[in-house]
Amino acid sequence: MERFAAIFQELPVPEITGILRQAALGGLFVGVAALATGAVVSHVFIGLGIALGIAIGLFNVRMIVKSVLKVTEISPEHPKRVLATKAIYRLGVSTLVVVGLLVARFNLGAGAAGGIALFYLILMAVLLRSFLKATARMS
Repeated sequence: MERFAAIFQELPVPEITGILRQAALGGLFVGVAALATGAVVSHVFIGLGIALGIAIGLFNVRMIVKSVLKVTEISPEHPKRVLATKAIYRLGVSTLVVVGLLVARFNLGAGAAGGIALFYLILMAVLLRSFLKATARMS
């Protein structure tokens, strides 16, 4: 596990930016495809929900980056505590949004929950690919 942490510490900021850009583009592609597929098979709300879920996941990642930059800038006494608190708030808001969508229209909320999961799978795939490239360079 320490080797993984060492590799991630070695990733330059532009590469991290590239990872986020690739995840965003992959999410955009999947969201548009889900919306189009949903329209074709008469399940527009599921497709729209998936697109909204991907947008929620992307927004969450953007907020994480902003939080880390802000905490790094102000250097509080317990930075992990500050980041963890902000993460809990974001998780709570995301959960409330998805539950609200579920209550408003089940297909929309279920699609949103699936969209968030799809976005994080895309993010993990992009991260894994970058991680394997970094490992190959270190060997």
